[in-house]
Amino acid sequence: MRESEALAPINLEELRGPRLKIEKTEKSIIMIINTDDMLITYSDNVRELVDFFEKKLNKFFEVTPRFKIKPFMGMHVLYDKQKGLLRLTLDARRHVYDLINHMGLDPHSDDGVNKLLDPHEVYSKADLPPEIDVKLRDKVWQAHCKLIHLANWAHPNLVHSVSVLGLGRYVHNPSEKLWSAYSRIAKYLVKTRDFKFKLVSETPDIKLMHLEPYGHSDSGDWGKLGSMDDRKSIGVYFSFLLGAAISWKVKLSQTAC
Repeated sequence: MRESEALAPINLEELRGPRLKIEKTEKSIIMIINTDDMLITYSDNVRELVDFFEKKLNKFFEVTPRFKIKPFMGMHVLYDKQKGLLRLTLDARRHVYDLINHMGLDPHSDDGVNKLLDPHEVYSKADLPPEIDVKLRDKVWQAHCKLIHLANWAHPNLVHSVSVLGLGRYVHNPSEKLWSAYSRIAKYLVKTRDFKFKLVSETPDIKLMHLEPYGHSDSGDWGKLGSMDDRKSIGVYFSFLLGAAISWKVKLSQTAC
């Protein structure tokens, strides 16, 4: 294969949107890169092109040979093929147990809760102590980073808590009240420690699945819970395909409504 052929541009006008499978004549390569970790999925008719890319990459970096993905970023990918449909499951229990242990709890205990945050608690800058407790701050930082990783990769049910506790709002000078919120989240994870994230619907009949992407969104809560300090709202969106969430975000708005 000549280099000019390998780098030929794709005609985007010929793309026909998301489908369950591509046609035999179509070529597809999807790459996901996170620092020095890479995932690549491709159709059979571009295997030669991917081989070419891998050889090029090996000239500059020491690259692990391609293999069927199982572990990635501390998660395990599980495969279940039924009736010609491949179901993928992300098992992030390694990170779940890591956060629970960091909070000083037993992952196998029965001391769990059903709700992530106490609905009667409101967090604001008025909770910040007059002096910074460096040891408490370091523990909160570590807990929040672990929580963000889980929320971004495999636990969309955690994204609201990440937004409410707000890395830039409170954790630079955390209070014991804030630490208690992280402890409650850890207890929720104890309760749900064996939850896994399935990327394809459980619907046995493929005809009943949503073959087109769809989503839900909410522009905000009108400053009721987002931020009591400046009355900014929390907005949210979730996108779905084949009955599974594929994209999600919960974010504090930049301005007050």
